[in-house]
Amino acid sequence: MRSFAALRLAAQLLLVSAVLCLFGPFRADWPLFALLPALALLAALAALPVKAAPARLALGLLPALALPLASGLPSLIAGGLMAGYCAAYLAAGRFVLELWQYRREAVVLIALAAVTALLSNLAAFRGVPPRWLALACGVCALLALRALRMGRAAPPAWEAAGAGIFLLLPLGGAAAGAAIWAATPLLQYPLRAIGALLGGAAALWSSFWARLLGSVDSIGDDFFVEESGPVPTFPTEPALEPGAEPPGGSNFRMPELEIPWLTLLAVAAGVALLILVLWLLRRGKRAPEKTAASDYQWEPAPESAPRSRLRRRGRRAPNTNRDRLRTLYKEYLVFLSNYGVRPERSETTAEITADASAVLTETDELFRALYRKARYSDTPISDAELREAEALLAQLARDENVRRPEAR
Repeated sequence: MRSFAALRLAAQLLLVSAVLCLFGPFRADWPLFALLPALALLAALAALPVKAAPARLALGLLPALALPLASGLPSLIAGGLMAGYCAAYLAAGRFVLELWQYRREAVVLIALAAVTALLSNLAAFRGVPPRWLALACGVCALLALRALRMGRAAPPAWEAAGAGIFLLLPLGGAAAGAAIWAATPLLQYPLRAIGALLGGAAALWSSFWARLLGSVDSIGDDFFVEESGPVPTFPTEPALEPGAEPPGGSNFRMPELEIPWLTLLAVAAGVALLILVLWLLRRGKRAPEKTAASDYQWEPAPESAPRSRLRRRGRRAPNTNRDRLRTLYKEYLVFLSNYGVRPERSETTAEITADASAVLTETDELFRALYRKARYSDTPISDAELREAEALLAQLARDENVRRPEAR
């Protein structure tokens, strides 16, 4: 979760850099626009644990160290705006985002990065840096999506493994292509052996038919009819020297086949990366119970269920106070479902509180604040806070707290 904001910021800046490098005034300054997102990523990773906004603002100015690489005023202005955005983003401290919201942003970023990479192949925008910047933008967006799915901060080993997933397939394809390229000289020996076998088989086949046809001595005495008259003569062509072309024609030569290994390797790596992107996006849609907006699973209560009881279905044994508090919130959602409040999976906790206000006389703001602390914060949940959450849930679930149908 902590690395999500840093990766999100880097993906945004990389997309801007890729688009800028398509145009002439900025194309020569691609080192500036490649270094600036990298410094922003490092600054964000260092600033996210800091609670003081001025300190985060100071760390957010780290990308400004890349501005001396600008060769002209347009690049200097664009780089300054990007560095200012980084500082403002870190100083604001709004790093929490629902998974369903960022999934849309990630899809837009990846689509724009793909369009930018395609435009870089046109004559008017031809350039190599935009392609790599667009590719880095897509990778950072996917890594940010994965970090947000994990919920809490993961160990560095997990973060490195997440980055390795995206590099494994392209690097594996590159390694396979390099191995095939290196083994090309060695392939001539098995090809020659196969050619010798085929040539021997063809020679045996020709010899067989020659012997079969040669065994026919005569076709018949009346097959040929002698005709009177002079024997026609045909002009003979002069003998050709070895290597000379015959008149009126040309020697037929087999075309030399040149295999574009680099193009095939790039296409294979792109297809592998596209398959990985589609798999991750589809996997994210199949697991909504782990999203930040709906970290729960609940089942509607039947009509005959008692209205004053909390139902605990499929409850697993929690391990920590954080897990216990999040389990209490799941029970609260089941309680609300008994009275017709069935939130969608895309709804936030604030929207659930607004829906519950139509059913309950007391607000659940305190209980919601404790749940958000357990869901998003890295601070441990104390036993006192857990007992407070249990008391608040019991108070919210009282029959006296439920509005009567005529009062709704």
